[in-house]
Amino acid sequence: MDETGLEKFRNDLEFIRLAARQTEADFGRMGFSLQLSEFPSGFRILLLELSERIRLICKTESNRLEALLYHIDVPEKVLHPMNACKNPEVTAEIILQRELIKVVLKKIYSTKKEE
Repeated sequence: MDETGLEKFRNDLEFIRLAARQTEADFGRMGFSLQLSEFPSGFRILLLELSERIRLICKTESNRLEALLYHIDVPEKVLHPMNACKNPEVTAEIILQRELIKVVLKKIYSTKKEE
């Protein structure tokens, strides 16, 4: 799924909320505490919140960031772990895009199974 395919979901509050919950779950599975807005008003709000958390992780637990990116399934060709702390905003956007892809695919395939 490319950027243009994701664009309509980045503006859909249901998918934004699902991506937020998926992100929290993935962070939690790796031992990171993360609590994003319960009802985010947009993708940009989540992006700002996650950027701040990434910034903090980079300062205090950067050695664990590579495992988190691997768990979230961020390919090294998209974001090499050594570069993840250089720009927390870009890292947050890549993570949220991966999480959004996950929830979109889950929704699509769960709907197809019900049919």
